[in-house]
Amino acid sequence: MTLFRPAAHALVLVLVPASLIWWPIGVIPGLGTITISDAILITLWALTALGVGAARHLGWRARTAIGIALLPLAVGGLGALAAWLSSGSPGDAALELSLHLKKYGLAAVLPLALVVFPVRRLAAAVRVVIVCTLLASSLAVIFPELADRLPLAARIQEDDPEFEEGRSVGLGSNPNDFAYTSMGLAVLDLALARRRRGALAWAGDAIVLASAGFNVVASASRSGMLAAAAATAYLLVRWRGAPVARIAIAGMLAVAVVLGLRYDDAFAERTVRFFRQGAGEANLAGRLAAQRSALATAVEHPLGVGSRHTIPAMTPHLAGYGNYLGTTDSLYMDTLLASGFLGLVALLLLLRRGWLLISRCDDGRRRVLLQAGFIAFLTAGLASVSPASFFVAPTFFLLVAVSTLEPSVPQLS
Repeated sequence: MTLFRPAAHALVLVLVPASLIWWPIGVIPGLGTITISDAILITLWALTALGVGAARHLGWRARTAIGIALLPLAVGGLGALAAWLSSGSPGDAALELSLHLKKYGLAAVLPLALVVFPVRRLAAAVRVVIVCTLLASSLAVIFPELADRLPLAARIQEDDPEFEEGRSVGLGSNPNDFAYTSMGLAVLDLALARRRRGALAWAGDAIVLASAGFNVVASASRSGMLAAAAATAYLLVRWRGAPVARIAIAGMLAVAVVLGLRYDDAFAERTVRFFRQGAGEANLAGRLAAQRSALATAVEHPLGVGSRHTIPAMTPHLAGYGNYLGTTDSLYMDTLLASGFLGLVALLLLLRRGWLLISRCDDGRRRVLLQAGFIAFLTAGLASVSPASFFVAPTFFLLVAVSTLEPSVPQLS
């Protein structure tokens, strides 16, 4: 397996920027349009499967990572069964399974890949790629004409010319994903940094945090800011470093909010509207109504209905509500609707395994930072489908994966 190790590491590095850019390269029957990111992950799955198959012994990390890789298949399989029962069409079931694979099933191999192909010097290379990716995303905000040349921009413009007007999407698909990936990449960079560093390294960290904060504000994502607040709160409680670090963490979040309110019209308007109107704000009220409907629908359909049948199934419970958004905008409720209660249990088991893998990280400082990032993604999932998203899942699973770098005990033999 030593022969495949450099190839696997190269794929991981290329995946970081590729996951943010929707670049189609072909069509595969049953899977639909295949992007560069999909192709990287499919190849990584093949290499990792070979590595696991050649192993004589699997350590705890390897077994946990295998569970992480397979549980999305369970969620997708249950969704496929629900879709089949709802429509009676095997083709609908196959489409449901492929949708789950593309959304986050393919990316779930990342923790296992880094266990199978461990390396000591990957951290520095990943940090370089992260810095370049974040800065490129920020440049796409400042110079939107750069992002307008990407294939996804043309497709969005064709489907909806007024899509998320006034909010930045960076190199990605929508403002929320832009915010989540920017936060995730910043956490990854800090977690992979060495403990003893000079002024140049600290300056690099400051640039990464400034770029991520700029991107979150430019996205005007309220769920992104909520996720950042949750991660910050966790760090303030669990951080065991110098007290000045806690002050700096809280201060940077406060500065980002103030600058956003002062200089970003979309961020200011959405934030002020939320605090003035509360639960009556149209966007929030629509989500809450959809989530109440999802619970009622799940009671009627405990096995789920499949992703493509959620709207017809929910509609009877939304009578009289005219501002329905067409989605619950919640990872947990969407999973409950599509894959039923068993699917939600499988999702929660997946998240639990991810948390356990991070919790066993040998480096205490890295562990706390990765846990904070993990909590940010879980919080974002309350108001979006993150991290079960084409663009967000690779960053999320990479965050889990780097906790396995430089393990104290060999995981494969």
